[in-house]
Amino acid sequence: MLFWLLSCSATDFAELQHAWPVLPPNPMETSPLDPSLPGVRLLQSWIREQLPLSIAVVGQEPIEGRLIWQDPEFLAIERAGASRPVLINRRQISVIRSLG
Repeated sequence: MLFWLLSCSATDFAELQHAWPVLPPNPMETSPLDPSLPGVRLLQSWIREQLPLSIAVVGQEPIEGRLIWQDPEFLAIERAGASRPVLINRRQISVIRSLG
């Protein structure tokens, strides 16, 4: 790299100054759900078994219900007697316990 810098001309540096900037990764982008991770596989097995769970969420009471799906950002919990699932942001979860 140093050799390349020493051999560059003034026009090479001018081109570098006007090149598209390299942007840092977007913190709002999510990585795909990795099914090779043991935690993802365990949650998938709990979905298949329809086990009741207790999910501790930062700053709130634990949420109990049945996990119905997961994606890289959220878990969907179906609570007893509710007509719609509750979405829980993965970043807000501190503990997930199986109740079954």
